[in-house]
Amino acid sequence: RLWGPEGVPAVATYTTARDHFHAFLPEAAECYKLLAEALPDGATYPMSFSADMQRVIVTTQSDRDVGTYYLLDRKLGRLGGLGAALPSRPASALVATQTVETKTRDGLAFTGRLTSPSGVSKPPLLVMVGPGIVGPRVDAAYDATAQFLASRGYAAVRFYVRGTAGFGLDFQRAGDLKITSGVIDDHEDGIAALAAAGKIDLQRVGM
Repeated sequence: RLWGPEGVPAVATYTTARDHFHAFLPEAAECYKLLAEALPDGATYPMSFSADMQRVIVTTQSDRDVGTYYLLDRKLGRLGGLGAALPSRPASALVATQTVETKTRDGLAFTGRLTSPSGVSKPPLLVMVGPGIVGPRVDAAYDATAQFLASRGYAAVRFYVRGTAGFGLDFQRAGDLKITSGVIDDHEDGIAALAAAGKIDLQRVGM
């Protein structure tokens, strides 16, 4: 459970460039301090606290980690591994995802998440825009579609264009009534920026 004694919430989550957690209880705050020291890479998510807040099951995720589960015992000061969500896909078989930054033609700063195949210079690019053209941001966790495309020699990118939630209300509202204009232009500007940086083959791009 994610609640402390007497139904008090233990933690809350919010997102900036990555997921963050705010602890409402000192026991939860101590857990996060221990976890941050022991698991500095990737994002750590609580799955369930014991009733006395002494033990917590957590999972870590990153662009190259589908999910690895651990049990933290505060009383013993011990962190033990429970297993991987997908042991057949170790980090060594996956490629890193990088954040790309650029601006729209009318001056709005925006970012994207680019996954590129290893050892391929200027690969073809597939722009992933589903399930909707705009919507909530996609965090830096494992992206099965992007990893599959990279394993086949394609670069894959998700752009956080105007209208995307999670970058402030002004940026989200900038996409209002702009699905067929500004939002499309933003994708084109992002593609052009990747080509200018030598990261993709501009003659082989699909959406």
